[in-house]
This record gives sequence, C-alpha cells and structure tokens, in this order.
Amino acid sequence: AGNTNPSRPLLLSTPKCTCSENRIPTPEGYQLMSHGWQCASGYVGTVKERCRHPLEETTQPELVGCVRVVPCEGGLEESCEHSGSVTCSGIVSAGSSCTVQCKAPFRGSSTTLICPKNNTDSTATPHGRLPACVLECPPPVPMPTGYTWSSSFGWRCSGDHIGAPKVTCSEDPFCSVQTELTGCAP
Repeated sequence: AGNTNPSRPLLLSTPKCTCSENRIPTPEGYQLMSHGWQCASGYVGTVKERCRHPLEETTQPELVGCVRVVPCEGGLEESCEHSGSVTCSGIVSAGSSCTVQCKAPFRGSSTTLICPKNNTDSTATPHGRLPACVLECPPPVPMPTGYTWSSSFGWRCSGDHIGAPKVTCSEDPFCSVQTELTGCAP
C-alpha cells in the first residue's frame, strides 16, 4: 500500500532479527563461543546472521558464512613422464602435500603439490609445478653390434667399430621408448 507511483523507489522495511544464543540444535558448521558465533572445527568463513526474506513462511534468523573444508581431488594423472605418490593420484587432504617425480627413463628433480589448508572447493586439485622431466635414452634391447654403454662412460663404439655414436630416441603414445644408434661403423 502506498507504493503506487512507478517512478518512486520501492519502500520496504526488513524485519529485525537476531540469532538466539541458545539455538537447539546448533546448525552444522557453527559453534557458539562466549564472544558469539564462529565457524566450527573443519569449517572456514565469516559468520553472519541473516534474516530470511519477508515473503518466506518465517522471519526466523539463520546463520550463514561457514563452509566445510574439503580435500583436493587427485592432482596427478599418471603420464609417461610423471609418477606421483599414491596420495597424488587419489585424494589429498586439505593442508597436505604429495610428491611428483619423473618416471624412468625420464630424469629430473621431484616436486611437491599442496592442497590449501582451508580448501573449500571439492573440484580443486593440489597446487604446484610438475617436474621438468628429460627423456634419457635407454639402451636398446638387443644392443646393436658395434655399440656399448656404461653408466660411467656413456655410449661408445665397441670392438672393431669406429666413429662417434649418435643416440636418438622417441616415445610412442603408449609410453614405449625406442632408442636408435648411429655413427659407429666397422
């Protein structure tokens, strides 16, 4: 009543309400302390008291603002070059970390992925960088005639072969590595 002029702003009075300190039961995610309401353990956010819309059945106040802390979903899909600890491939608890390393025949330093301490996004993956892995060509099986390899000296021409070995390798979509040797001649 009285709001019949379309060019005049809507006049609306919102109900005054406060959250009773003796709510039974206490809403999930909230805890009453001596100084007022706060988020319970396992929840984060800022507690606010909100009155429901006047057109709803009740104007009883409600508490809003606390969100459950959840784990991150597995942050690492196994690949040809990366391998994670079991926890990196599954669920990583909020505030926890997992290690990712290079999978042989790749080489590189391992890295750590971290799920934020107060993670509230159930689709979040752990944060961090994957290691920079470099493919190290493995000795072919069987070893071709005229070539030898050792961890101390690397690739060499063997026996009555001469030259300088050249090593190339490639990886197929199934993570199988093929090593090709050239440069040693009889």
